[in-house]
Amino acid sequence: EPWKDRGGLNPRRKQWRFGFDSVFSPEDDQLAVWEAAEPLVQSSIDGSNVCFFAYGQTGSGKTHTMLGSDECKGLVFRS
Repeated sequence: EPWKDRGGLNPRRKQWRFGFDSVFSPEDDQLAVWEAAEPLVQSSIDGSNVCFFAYGQTGSGKTHTMLGSDECKGLVFRS
């Protein structure tokens, strides 16, 4: 079916750019994540705004990265 303008929402006019300090692969361990995050934790203690953004599909390890396990602590417990 050919495209037909059916009205509705206006096309977005804003373009957003995002920057990331680090991107991790599945092979990276909790220590590698912590070594990248530690300076940001200190910055937050010093008063700066900081965000740790864990993104991925279900079961990809976001909660494990933040909480970890008894043997290998995550970001929350290391902070």
